[in-house]
Amino acid sequence: MDDSKLIQLAISTSIIGLIVLTVISLYGDYPNQSSLEQLSSNIIDVKITGTVGKVNQFGKISVIDLVSPKTDEVLIFEDGKLNLRKGDYVQILGELQEDQIVAHQIEVLE
Repeated sequence: MDDSKLIQLAISTSIIGLIVLTVISLYGDYPNQSSLEQLSSNIIDVKITGTVGKVNQFGKISVIDLVSPKTDEVLIFEDGKLNLRKGDYVQILGELQEDQIVAHQIEVLE
């Protein structure tokens, strides 16, 4: 193949690729916020619901594993004892900090 045909092939496949990416971004179905993988790093305040998998308490700091459908780690800073048990269905309001959620409010749902 000559150079001109290779250049034409490269340009045409690049244009087709850009068109496909544009269509996917416009018509793609994106899930609601339900895990850390789905949260953008630009979002600071988060609201997430799920089932408590494990609760670890270290003095005034508690770490829970929240299953919703993926397991996420949630940090809780509490003065009193945390009344959460494995299997509780909760809604957590907090902030996304790096790869963890720091909870400000936890509500046990029925």
